Amino acid sequence: MSVSILSRRTLAHPGIFKGLLPAMTALAVGAWMYIALRPGSPVFAGWLREWGLGNGLSAIRRETLPWASRVPDILLYSLTTGLWAFGYTLLMAVIWQTSSRPAYRRWAYSGLLLAPAWEALEWSGVVSGTACLNDIAMGMAGAGVALLFVPHQKIILS
Repeated sequence: MSVSILSRRTLAHPGIFKGLLPAMTALAVGAWMYIALRPGSPVFAGWLREWGLGNGLSAIRRETLPWASRVPDILLYSLTTGLWAFGYTLLMAVIWQTSSRPAYRRWAYSGLLLAPAWEALEWSGVVSGTACLNDIAMGMAGAGVALLFVPHQKIILS
């Protein structure tokens, strides 16, 4: 029996909400670091200005950028990759934990491929970026830690 991701039974499973808090916290911390601590203008700053949030962004950056000089580069630039890979992997594992074993594995373990694949796209010039080995290491570490958090598919509905 195949069950939709958004079915009542899936959302009723406590693992959905148990995994959301650490995943969303990691994503929020990574986004905050990207917006507030990195020098230069965030890629999406233009969108924030269009939505009327430009003054808020400027105020946040004015207060936080002096701290950025005290943060080691690997944390400032690569930890965000690890946090985003952690959040993504944890969300995929929790969302797909009630699916068939192959579907669960495909989605839950996709986080391990995310950082190397993205860095390969940067290296090849398809997307702009630094193609940094630290990003690959942090991304894979974040995904790996997320996989340690999830109960490995205790419920299989199909």
